[in-house]
Amino acid sequence: MTRIHSLLLFTAALAPAAAGQQTLIVPSQFATIQSAIDQAQDGDTVSILPGVYSERIDFSGKAIEVRGDSASTTILDVRLAPEFNDFPFRPAVRFAQGEGALSILRDVTVTGAEGLGNPCGSNQSNGVYAEGATPTLLDCILVDNHGCLGGAYRGGGLLVGCELRANSSADAGGGMHGDADLVDCLIQNNRTVNGEGGGVFATGPCSLTGCEIVDNWTGFDGYSGGGVSGPADLDRCLVARNTANTSGGMIGAVGGGLHNVGKVERCTIVSNVNEPCLFGDCGFAVSSATEIVDSIVGGNVPSNLAPGLNVSWSTVIEPGGYPGVGVLSGDPLFSDIVGGDYSLQSGSPAIDTGDPSAPLDLDGTRRDQGAFPKLGALTTPSATFGVSAAAGGSQDFAVDFGPSGAGDLMWILGSLSGSAPGLNVGGVSVPLNVDSYTTSLLLAPAAPPILDGFQVLDADGHDPAGANELDA
Repeated sequence: MTRIHSLLLFTAALAPAAAGQQTLIVPSQFATIQSAIDQAQDGDTVSILPGVYSERIDFSGKAIEVRGDSASTTILDVRLAPEFNDFPFRPAVRFAQGEGALSILRDVTVTGAEGLGNPCGSNQSNGVYAEGATPTLLDCILVDNHGCLGGAYRGGGLLVGCELRANSSADAGGGMHGDADLVDCLIQNNRTVNGEGGGVFATGPCSLTGCEIVDNWTGFDGYSGGGVSGPADLDRCLVARNTANTSGGMIGAVGGGLHNVGKVERCTIVSNVNEPCLFGDCGFAVSSATEIVDSIVGGNVPSNLAPGLNVSWSTVIEPGGYPGVGVLSGDPLFSDIVGGDYSLQSGSPAIDTGDPSAPLDLDGTRRDQGAFPKLGALTTPSATFGVSAAAGGSQDFAVDFGPSGAGDLMWILGSLSGSAPGLNVGGVSVPLNVDSYTTSLLLAPAAPPILDGFQVLDADGHDPAGANELDA
């Protein structure tokens, strides 16, 4: 499921971007992944056949795609791999030369990274190290990595469709430490030994969109933010069963689910635990957030929200409710709490009671509360459209440039990271940020999620396919 922030039509006599690029295959052409990376040039693809590979890899500043067959069949296990001889840390994958969005790791499992001795000393370790870089990870699994400041991932960039599971950090950020944006990711069963952010520790503004943040926990010395700590904005996320531990039942930790986060929008925050303490503030699923809107909060132990938060158009399930404009307190009628299905039943009071000034849901009705809206038939507004990462769906759209566009090449591109500040093309400002989604459409312009997105316009300047389809 993919969230589409913006779409763009190029109509020009362009050759496919993939022309002239090489695919370097491991191990049939190159014995190791790193030897293929060393040979690759910007724009190339290193294709890894199924198998278990015992090596650490360095992108060396290159704008290339390193791609496995699938994360379930292509595994980078560094437990017995030699260390980097020119780097003080021990990650499995490193982006240490300021790599950008076109440096892509895709369809690979990364596991086995572990620091030696004191992991916050000279032998720090991460599954993926990207401090000072902004690479892209697509459909990767980062599992069972243990180190410091981000057991699974450390740094910036974009992670889409990835799983960060069963990682740990001796300091903050059991799963991730940094300011990367995460889309449709699973962040589960990560922990900190000492430090905040059992799942994610955000070092600066970033976003989590359509993510599940579940079963993470902080260490036993009073550290806050069992799920997420730091200035991350959350949109359409499930935050459930995370725990902030206290120090021997004495010093308090806060934010069993969320601590010091930014805007929380269309989220479902349930069953998080803040362990009891004797000293200090403790006991809240959300200790602090700049704003909570269109969300559902309930069933957290011992309580849901710290006093004084800016909450509106949400449901807070507790006797007497919670102050705020449009805040409800009744049962939102989840489909199956025991089974972990937090979608809304028909008749839920959370349906069509979100912020009335917000964009409509895809079915053309007022926004629902929570991460899992109950949608009717999808509609296409006259000027804009979208497909929900939480609900999925499909959207058709037609292309009509008129007779002046006859014979031009139509190339539909998109961005997961928005339209601002955009891209300068020949002195023209194009409202599109190039990222991994853009790259995937460049490399495979006729493939899903946008079908028929690479066509020559007919004599009337129309898309000859009649209608394009966007799926999520």
